[in-house]
Amino acid sequence: MFANIVEYSCRTVPPHVWCVVAFLLFLFEATQVLAETSDAEKAYDDGNYLKALELWLPLAEDGDISAQYNVATLYRMGRGVPANLVAAVGWYRSAAEQGHARSQVNLGRLYLEGRGVKRDVFQALAWFQKAADSDDSLGHYFLGRQYVRGVGVPQNYGQAASFFRRSAEQGLRDAAYELAVLYKRGEGIGRDDGEAIKWFSAAAYAGHVDAQFSMGVIYEEGQGVPVDLGRAYFWYNVAAASGHVTSESNRYRLAPELTVEQLSEVRRGLREWRDRIP
Repeated sequence: MFANIVEYSCRTVPPHVWCVVAFLLFLFEATQVLAETSDAEKAYDDGNYLKALELWLPLAEDGDISAQYNVATLYRMGRGVPANLVAAVGWYRSAAEQGHARSQVNLGRLYLEGRGVKRDVFQALAWFQKAADSDDSLGHYFLGRQYVRGVGVPQNYGQAASFFRRSAEQGLRDAAYELAVLYKRGEGIGRDDGEAIKWFSAAAYAGHVDAQFSMGVIYEEGQGVPVDLGRAYFWYNVAAASGHVTSESNRYRLAPELTVEQLSEVRRGLREWRDRIP
C-alpha cells in the first residue's frame, strides 16, 4: 500500500517541482558541509585539534576528500588524537585514490620512509607520479629528489632539474633551492651562476635558510656577482635568525670589515625584513 502511495505522489507532482526540491536539498546539504568545514578549520587554526577531528571525521567517512586528507594529517602528526600512522595511511589512501594530489604525495612519502606501511619505493614513486600528473608542485619536487638520489630510478640530474624547475616555477622554495644547487654545480644542466643566483634568491626570499646562507656566500666571495660584504652580512644575519650556525659565525666575522654606514644600512634592511614577516 505504501509503495502505491509513493508512486502516485511521484506521478502527480510536476517534474519542475521535484527539480526545485532536489536543488534545495542539495543546497542545504552543501551549506551544512561548508559550515562544518569552516568550523573545523577555525578549530584547527585555534589549536583545538580534537574539535577539528570531531568535525572532519564524519565528513571524511562520507567521502569528502579534503576532510580525509585533514583527518589523515591529524593522525600522522598526533594532533587531537594519539599518533597513528596506520590510520593516517588509510585516510590518505582513501583521498589519494579519488585523485587528491597532496594525499598522493603524503602517501608516497610514507611508503618511501616505511612509516605506517611496509617500505615500498616503487609505490612511493607511483604516488608521486600521480600527483605530478596533476601538476602538483610537491609531486614534481619529490620525483626530482628521487632522480637526484637514484632511489627507485637511475640517477639522472637532468631529469631531476626538469622536475625541480616545474615545482620552483609554482613557488615551492625547496625546489628552487635544489634547482639552484644543480645550476651551481653544473649537474645535469650547464653550470650557470646567473641561474643559480636567480633560484637561490627566490628560495631565500621565500624563507629557505640554506638558500639565505648561500646568498651570503655568493656575495662574500663574489660568485657571479661583485663582492658585496654588506649584502653578505645581511643574508648571514637573516639565516642566523633561523638558527643557521655557520651564518651566525660568519656574521660576527664580517662585522668588523663593514663601515658604520654599511652596518646602519644592513640594520635598516633587517628591520624591513622583519616587518614583512606575518
